[in-house]
Amino acid sequence: MMATLQAALAKALAGPTGINILLFFVAAGFGQTLHGVMKWTQGEASSPAAWFTTNIKATTAAIIVNLGLVVAAIQLLPIEHMTPWASLLAGMTTGLASDTINKGARPEWTDAQRAASAPKTP
Repeated sequence: MMATLQAALAKALAGPTGINILLFFVAAGFGQTLHGVMKWTQGEASSPAAWFTTNIKATTAAIIVNLGLVVAAIQLLPIEHMTPWASLLAGMTTGLASDTINKGARPEWTDAQRAASAPKTP
């Protein structure tokens, strides 16, 4: 069974399509990580790792969404005709988008906080 898996992987990575798929997967993972770095630089997390570890359920859901989006994109996009740069850009965008469901450990707003931040009507 291991030999069959190795043969399938070798065949998939033999041509430019396989390389584009690999680049897409790597870029999607990097994009999701980059979202954690972005939240850290905006002050919403104490560190990039804290963004992913403070809410494990949301992180798990974001990873599942990322994998689902990657598989769907690879099936729908003409990946065999894409340049490596296009694969990197599409993968990065997919990774960034998939982590938007991860809200970290931000506290829920109270009604008083919502009322205070609402624009005042004349």
